[in-house]
Amino acid sequence: ASAPVSQPILAMNMKLPISVFFPEEPRLARWEDGQNCWRTDGITDAIINHEDRSISFKSQYICPLAIMMDRYVHMPFQQWQIRPMGLGRAQLSIKTAANIELEIEIEDGLCSLSMPDDLDEIKGILNRKVSPERLQELMFNAGLNIFPAEDGNKYVSIIQKDSS
Repeated sequence: ASAPVSQPILAMNMKLPISVFFPEEPRLARWEDGQNCWRTDGITDAIINHEDRSISFKSQYICPLAIMMDRYVHMPFQQWQIRPMGLGRAQLSIKTAANIELEIEIEDGLCSLSMPDDLDEIKGILNRKVSPERLQELMFNAGLNIFPAEDGNKYVSIIQKDSS
């Protein structure tokens, strides 16, 4: 179980992964063994240094720590469009709730993320032709989660379309 440190509070510093895009300020959490969950209490004074991609903070606990972000920060989409690009080819364009414009090229059962091309964090996954499942995994791991889970409607407000 996480044990509180009596005095003094520990000053810590963590590097943010260079291959993960954070569209919003990440949050820190600590693992609570007794409750089998992540908690945010006991972590204070978090300061993010964007230049060296680090986060410094104070913690009352010595335990596993995690850098977290909202799973649905990119949803609901502001707009999306699928355009045919030729036989067996299409382009999916999405503008996310975090105001990120994505383009996914689809060709012969393979997909590749082609935009945004100005984010250093995702350069390693751009223009890689992979299966849809692999692209979903690559994007999720890079902080571009645009694929809702089955229960996603519980966490994202949506407007039902008029089917008439």
